[in-house]
Amino acid sequence: MFPKRKFIAAIFVIALAAILVLPLYLCNQKATAAYHNFLGSEDFKKLSRTHQVAKCGVCHKQQFENELKGPHSHAYQMLKEHRDFVNSDKYDCDFYTRQVNRDFEGCTGCHTPQNLFETILYDSIKKPEKLAAELIKESHLRPETRDGESARATSIDCFSCHYDGKQMVSLKHITSKEDSIPEHQTVEVIAKNNISCFLCHADVVKTMNPAFAIKRTGSVLCINCHQEYDASGKGTHYYFWNKDPKEKVNVDIFSLLNDFHFKLLPNRKAGEITWINTTIPHPMSPGPEMVFKCEVLDKDSNLLGTKVIRTNKKKQFDAEMYANLENNQLLGIEGDAVTFDGTPLTYSIDLKNPAKAELFRISLLHKAQYWFPDSLGVLTAVKVNSVNK
Repeated sequence: MFPKRKFIAAIFVIALAAILVLPLYLCNQKATAAYHNFLGSEDFKKLSRTHQVAKCGVCHKQQFENELKGPHSHAYQMLKEHRDFVNSDKYDCDFYTRQVNRDFEGCTGCHTPQNLFETILYDSIKKPEKLAAELIKESHLRPETRDGESARATSIDCFSCHYDGKQMVSLKHITSKEDSIPEHQTVEVIAKNNISCFLCHADVVKTMNPAFAIKRTGSVLCINCHQEYDASGKGTHYYFWNKDPKEKVNVDIFSLLNDFHFKLLPNRKAGEITWINTTIPHPMSPGPEMVFKCEVLDKDSNLLGTKVIRTNKKKQFDAEMYANLENNQLLGIEGDAVTFDGTPLTYSIDLKNPAKAELFRISLLHKAQYWFPDSLGVLTAVKVNSVNK
């Protein structure tokens, strides 16, 4: 028979647990009832775009903080900085300056877009593959811009990619109780694929098969490479760009420095660099450039030889932009080839004294535009290997 003392003790423990858990349960119920209800309030509608976005940060603190460090939240500011630079005495290329000034407003569609799922992606819920096929076409529609400096201040913000005009589009809430209510349903498919990336990054994704490109599995997911990670290895909400926070942990794409190898040639009068690309899955966008500076050093780090390898789309993009640039070509140096099928690329490098070669150092410089000087690039990663003899 169950002892009376133990029975009383068990009842006490159960009651205590109920006292502790019930407030938390009720608190959660209250929070559920208030699921993004602020979106429909008149007070919220009167706030500036900046204060509306800040409202997201009240609950989504980590995502909000990380997003503010990334390129999307600075897209409009960077566009203006670009315009200011080409109009300064530091840049001497009149035809490009005229083009930037003429087309500035047209660029803002990607740098300060209207809410994507409220406008151009409004029908992606019902037929994502059909819409993806349209967006991948060469001349697909670009996002419309927001009007006014105040509305543009947040650049690409939370609402740009997570608001469809009625509710938030998010994976976070797909199992929430309120999502069983049809008018509150967040549709998983439109937050689980790459379709929102197509609009401004069409140059990269337009060669993909639409059905393949909208999947969120394996190597086809954009954020497999473009998401950053915190010190614990957890994915964050910001992406690689040229103003990295000091505490940022670089994305796996920087393992591409491991794809470069150096060896002395048999005659021991020169060296050879081999690049077997196992990291970069697709061609670059038109503007950016990666500059790989390969250096061979002696044991005291004295320089014996240098080879610079550039990757950009200058040849193709110059041809596309030729007429727009008053029949001129952009500045910069044409980039080297990049292979995507594992085919090795080899480069010879002359050395002052090959016998003293001890170290192979490779540095990655990232530039937003290949037609800008290297001095505007950002040193992103450096790796040093010993030379095998």
